[in-house]
Amino acid sequence: MKSFFTHVLIMRIFGIQSYLDTIFTNIQADDCIQILNEKEKRNIPLNDESIINFILFCHNKNYEINQETAIPINYLAKKYDVNGLIDETANLINNHPEL
Repeated sequence: MKSFFTHVLIMRIFGIQSYLDTIFTNIQADDCIQILNEKEKRNIPLNDESIINFILFCHNKNYEINQETAIPINYLAKKYDVNGLIDETANLINNHPEL
């Protein structure tokens, strides 16, 4: 299983509070968080680049969204209620109907 570092406080600042409260209630410091459930894994083409750029956005770091990552990042943004990222990826998707 791959691991991606993120900081809970940063994620909370970006408005992911309600979802985080649900999943972090019983998580220990060294536990892994499953980003997608089994059903989602079968339907969402999530790759490392998408996860990394989603986390970078949430950490207010430089990130890149391209045609390959727009849909998976949009899915993560919707799942975790990251409104600014939802808007940005939706615009890219709407302007490129081939996605």
